[in-house]
Amino acid sequence: IRKQYSLAELSMVGITFKDTRREALQFADSEGANWQLGFDSKGTVAKDYGVRAAPQTFLIDKSGVIIRRWYGRPSSDELRLAVEDLVIGT
Repeated sequence: IRKQYSLAELSMVGITFKDTRREALQFADSEGANWQLGFDSKGTVAKDYGVRAAPQTFLIDKSGVIIRRWYGRPSSDELRLAVEDLVIGT
């Protein structure tokens, strides 16, 4: 999905808060992550977004409004369709 859009159209950020940096980087590498990674070592971002269990996926528009939230991992098709609706619909 990241490769289908320019950075002006779609930015992706992965944030880890329960894993060590090493574990998170290993997981990102195993998943072929091609987006920016952040490390929430104190859990501040997780708390601000109400995350109590991982993984969670948020789709946020350019204004910072949460459009969609998935508990667990969304299917590739579900995520692709939601991103298309957001990017093409704006």
